Amino acid sequence: MSIDTDVLVLGGGLAGLATADALRESGRAVTLLEAQGRLGGRTHGEYWEPAGRRIDLGGTWLLPSFTESFGLLRELGIRTLDSPEPARWLTHFRDGTANREQLTLGERGELEAALARLGGFVGREPMPVSAERALESARSGDAPMSALIEDWLRATQRYLAGAPLETVDADHLLLPPDDIADPEHYRTQIEGTTRTLVTALAERSTADVRLGVGATGIARSGDRLRVATDAGPAFSARHVVVALPLNCLRDLSLEPGVLGEYAELAAAGHAGASHKDWLILDGVEEHFRVFGSHGPYGYFRSEERLADGGMLCVGLAPSADGVLGTDELQSELRANYVPRATIRARTSHNWNADRYARGTWFVPRPGQYATLDGLIAGSPRLQLVGGDLDPEFPGTIEGALRSGRRAAQHLLASN
Repeated sequence: MSIDTDVLVLGGGLAGLATADALRESGRAVTLLEAQGRLGGRTHGEYWEPAGRRIDLGGTWLLPSFTESFGLLRELGIRTLDSPEPARWLTHFRDGTANREQLTLGERGELEAALARLGGFVGREPMPVSAERALESARSGDAPMSALIEDWLRATQRYLAGAPLETVDADHLLLPPDDIADPEHYRTQIEGTTRTLVTALAERSTADVRLGVGATGIARSGDRLRVATDAGPAFSARHVVVALPLNCLRDLSLEPGVLGEYAELAAAGHAGASHKDWLILDGVEEHFRVFGSHGPYGYFRSEERLADGGMLCVGLAPSADGVLGTDELQSELRANYVPRATIRARTSHNWNADRYARGTWFVPRPGQYATLDGLIAGSPRLQLVGGDLDPEFPGTIEGALRSGRRAAQHLLASN
C-alpha cells in the first residue's frame, strides 16, 4: 500500500521548501517529507535564552551576488541586516596577532599573483589536486608565495571549509580576489535569523508537509517512483525531488542506477566540517573581528552588544582541530584578542554528528567541483537539488534556493 501524490519532495531545508513554494499555484498535489520535527535543514535559527534572541546555528550570511535570495526576501517582506562594523581588526597568523583589516594594495598584488600561479598548477595537473598540495607547490620555485599570503589563504579555508586541506579540492582556493582580500565579504544576514525565511515559506506553502517522516529508499515503479519511509506507508509519485544533504544520500536504500551520474558524488560525500560557536563575552569594550590561520577560530567576530552589556560573538573553526574546552578557550581569547574577556555562555550545534546533516555546507573533495555541472539522475522523473549540488553557488543559501526553484521549473516544463 502506498500514498499517491503528483510531486514528492524529500527534505524540508531551503531547497525543498523552495521547490514546494514554486509549485504552490501549479495545481499539482505536492507532498513534502521531512525526517526531523522541524523545517529548515542546515539553516537553524533557534532562540538562545542567555542572549535573549535567536541565533543562527547553521548557514547565515548572504553575499551581494545572491540575487535569488534577496528577491525572495523582498517578495516575502523580510528585511536583512549587516554585522556591526568592528572597531578592532585582528589577524592571527604564524607570526602572532596583528592589527590588520585587509590586504594592502601591494599585498593584493601578491595575492593575485599567487592565485594565478595556483590556478596554473591545478590546470597542468592531469588528476584532481588537493588544496594542500596546491599550496605546497606555491612555496617552491623562483617566486614562492609569501608566508602572509599563504596564511591568508589558509585562514579563509579554516572558516569556509573547516576540513583538512588534503581533503579539499584545490579549486576551493581560487575564489574571487575581492572576496579573499576582504574577510567581511560575508556580512549580511536575515533579520530574525533564517527561521524568518523558513517560516514564511512554510506558511504560504500549499504542500502537504509531513514532519517526522524520513525517506529510506527510492525505486522505480512503472512510470512512477516509489519512496519507502521510516514512518509506515510508502509514497508513490510521478516526480520526486530529493532535497537531502549530499552526505545523507548514502543512508538511502536505492535501486541500482536510480541516482545516475550522481552516484559517485553521493558515495564520496563532501568534506565540509566546520564548527560554529556562539559565545557571550563579558569584559569586551568594543566590536572586533579576528581572521586567523592560527588560534582557536578561522573567523571570530562580535555580533551584538546585549542590553546587559555582554557581547554576543560567533566563531568558525575546523572541527578536525578539536573543540577547545571553555576554560582553555577563554585563556586563548584573553592571551590573543580580548584580554579581560570572560565567557558567560556558549552554545553550538554539531552538524557533523547530526544524522540529518552529516557535515556542514558543501566543500568539494578533489575533483568534485568539476562534476557538479550537468549531472543527470537515472530517471527523468527524479531530480536532486540543494546547496550541496548547485554548480554556480555551491554550499550557500543562494544555491539551495536556486536549485529548488530550478527543479520546479524543470518539472513543470517536462509534462
